[in-house]
Amino acid sequence: MRDSANDHVPLHFSIELENAREQADAARAETEVLRKAILTLAQHLRMDFALDSLLRCVIDVVPYDLASVILTQEEESGLLFVARQWPEPLASRVFIDFKITDNPFVQHIIHMRKSIFLADTKAQCDWRVTRAFTKARCWIGVPLVMGETVVGLLSIGSVLPGSFTEEHFRLAKLLAIPVSVAVHNARLCEWTAIYEAERAELIRRAGQFQYPS
Repeated sequence: MRDSANDHVPLHFSIELENAREQADAARAETEVLRKAILTLAQHLRMDFALDSLLRCVIDVVPYDLASVILTQEEESGLLFVARQWPEPLASRVFIDFKITDNPFVQHIIHMRKSIFLADTKAQCDWRVTRAFTKARCWIGVPLVMGETVVGLLSIGSVLPGSFTEEHFRLAKLLAIPVSVAVHNARLCEWTAIYEAERAELIRRAGQFQYPS
């Protein structure tokens, strides 16, 4: 009976080979998630559709219990609101808003443009529970940046401490890029729609104007 070729491979080479295979599998999974995210951006310009689809993409690589896209309200107002969250809550969706100062970690993300990974929120004396982060024991927050402006943050939470890894943290920061683009594109579409509506109203009023004979 002939031995398998792998039986003659030194142990350290087998370990290196297995590690390389795992890294290749992770890279393929990451590429597929990014491909789906880019496809989502191409298919949806409406913010609700785009963000729902993107949050589904995130869960493929960062297995969360609840993730949210939280956006700034009026500039310099210090207010945030939950634009979308996934999975969809069982009860009817309610408007959730809060102040940046309600949670020091959120304040740091918005003002310093720095991502944060908390393995256990209960171990952080500065952590403040708000309706936006209900039951989050393990939490990742990533700023959503377009140009020089922070438009909000991507919030990813798990009910169990230690659920996320440094690799999950890296992927969350990577996936925040298409989320930022989706928010930017959706806002541009909204502003365009507002402009078109105002323009149509001006044309209508001009048509009703009667010049003196």
